[in-house]
Amino acid sequence: MDTAIFIQARLNSTRLPNKVVLEIGDGKTVLEILMSRLKKIKSKVEIVIITPSFQKENKLISLCKKKNWNIFSGSENDLLDRHYKAAKKFKVKNIIKIPSDCVFMDPCIVDDIISYYNINNYDYVSNLHPETYPYGFDVEIMNFKTLEIAWKQSKETYEREHTTPFILNNPKLFKIGNFIMPSGEDFSKKYRIVLDYQEDFDLLKLIYENFNQKGKYCNLTEIIDFLENNKAIANINKMHMNSQWYNNLDL
Repeated sequence: MDTAIFIQARLNSTRLPNKVVLEIGDGKTVLEILMSRLKKIKSKVEIVIITPSFQKENKLISLCKKKNWNIFSGSENDLLDRHYKAAKKFKVKNIIKIPSDCVFMDPCIVDDIISYYNINNYDYVSNLHPETYPYGFDVEIMNFKTLEIAWKQSKETYEREHTTPFILNNPKLFKIGNFIMPSGEDFSKKYRIVLDYQEDFDLLKLIYENFNQKGKYCNLTEIIDFLENNKAIANINKMHMNSQWYNNLDL
């Protein structure tokens, strides 16, 4: 594979167990909705679900096999090792990291970041440092060599658990880029469109129901407009606004 999206997914989340297989509408699971959106990406990419390899993940693995999705099972807590070994198995040159809880990932954002990464010949690009997109539209892309160096040299637990902190902490080793919203606006502290808690699920379900009843696909701009015009819905998960993992790291 030249370029692959790795979706890290698990069932044993302590905050919201089984979240990726929860049905969000029309009998479709969270993971199915994300996959359907990613398949709209125009760039040539493959998609691989990377899961922990232990007994509790059987329901997730069964879903992947039923849908004929690429799957890799690896370390439960060492996400860096899971990404690296999946990249080796599938011989991936460029790895795109997207969490399974980014349910409404906009394929246009992924395409734009891939182009930005390729044009500028970066080793690593994200839209997180600094962040301008709402939480839930997290995209990271890196080449295999960069991932391999991080895998070999990362020693701290948090570096291995979160996959990319070593890269971000070593700008002299890697050519690093950051992609901001083209509009120049910053929605990172305004909206939380991700799935970690029950309140997140309640908000995502309302977004899905609003657009699905109209029979249309929704992009990020349309989701933001919907939340701007429905403040009560936008505030459902406000209590969790500052729980992003990268806000707690010394980067």
